Amino acid sequence: MEKLAKATGARIVTKIDDLTAEDLGEAGLVEERKVAGDAMIFVEECKHPKAVTILARGATEHVVEEVARAIDDAIGVVKCALEDGRIVAGGGAAEIELAKRLRKYAESVAGKEQLAVKAFADALEVIPRTLAENSGLDPIDMLVKLRAKHEEEGGETYGLDVFSGDVVDMFEKGVV
Repeated sequence: MEKLAKATGARIVTKIDDLTAEDLGEAGLVEERKVAGDAMIFVEECKHPKAVTILARGATEHVVEEVARAIDDAIGVVKCALEDGRIVAGGGAAEIELAKRLRKYAESVAGKEQLAVKAFADALEVIPRTLAENSGLDPIDMLVKLRAKHEEEGGETYGLDVFSGDVVDMFEKGVV
């Protein structure tokens, strides 16, 4: 109700006797539609359209719950990125760059700590390796190409383009 009131410019009234013309909001279209046999009210062309509803459907309740969780996670990630104002390049770029820097840092420590740092760097590379495997690409070739690109000046945002199989600047591709 709060989001609907905000979108339409209306005021929530708890008693019908208190309702006035000033309490009413505005919308270009309000209609009932059937979606998968269920009646739903659609309010469109609102005065302040800053609220939306996402309709998640699936074959089973379990599928719908998983989709809802995935949507909730995605919205949370976007919210955090907008609030924080910082993002990292996708396509395994961040993980390869971190692994590279960790390996360099490992040279400055000795003993078991050095082994732990190197092991963590290896673990980070599982992400781009898995991305390559899931894309039908050779993971070893892709890791070699990614590492080579990250050794170049300004290569820290280069990642794996799963559609072309190339190592490209992920920021230029809009992959974050």
